[in-house]
Amino acid sequence: MPNVTRRTKGISPRERELLLDIVNNGYNVKALCKRLGISKYTYRTHMITVFLELQVDCILDAVLEAIRRGIIPPVLPRENHDQTVA
Repeated sequence: MPNVTRRTKGISPRERELLLDIVNNGYNVKALCKRLGISKYTYRTHMITVFLELQVDCILDAVLEAIRRGIIPPVLPRENHDQTVA
């Protein structure tokens, strides 16, 4: 398993936290900013840094590349997730 606590050149611990929050809670900028106590402008600045460092141009690619590089752990399915299909 990759070492997910190491610091990469341009990804700060806070930027890693943003990526983890997106994976764990979904991509909702307003809710994410409220949970982490940051403004949407701070969020945007962090994500620009993430995109540049990972050489990607969208959130999905950022998450996938962060997993590939070992910046964040691979996503595991939630055990109590309701998967009821109508």
